[in-house]
Amino acid sequence: MKMKKIVLVLMVAAAALTMNAQPAGRHRNTPADPAKMVEQRVDRLNDALDLTDAQKEDLTKIFTEEMGQMKANKDKAKPDREAMKKQREETDARVKSVLTPEQQAKYDEMQKNAPRGHRSQGHRDGNRGDKMKGCGGQGCCCKQGEKPAEPAPAE
Repeated sequence: MKMKKIVLVLMVAAAALTMNAQPAGRHRNTPADPAKMVEQRVDRLNDALDLTDAQKEDLTKIFTEEMGQMKANKDKAKPDREAMKKQREETDARVKSVLTPEQQAKYDEMQKNAPRGHRSQGHRDGNRGDKMKGCGGQGCCCKQGEKPAEPAPAE
């Protein structure tokens, strides 16, 4: 009987330790390393566009400057969304100026197909929340082939 209690206590302790174990790496609330984010961004573009070493250096500089400016804006009591949008557009123009015409065409296609941000941006028609019309796209909450729901009336 005493042995059963010991085994039971050990099993409970092992289960508790397993449940408390945290995966290694970045956690949800831990800020990402800006240098690593820039490096990953340049690597993704390199994989898609076959960049030269000079282009990689220029893009690293552009993205690093952008991250600093975005962080400064986000650190304000009330971030200026319009300023952030303008900054993204300026960065996009600077990136294109570094690329060849062929790379620019690929980059434009990548930008067109890229998901925007980590928050829900609504369906492809740009609607959000209960006003969504539905796009029927893969993984969409709308059922394919069905007519989308009408937007909710304004109250």
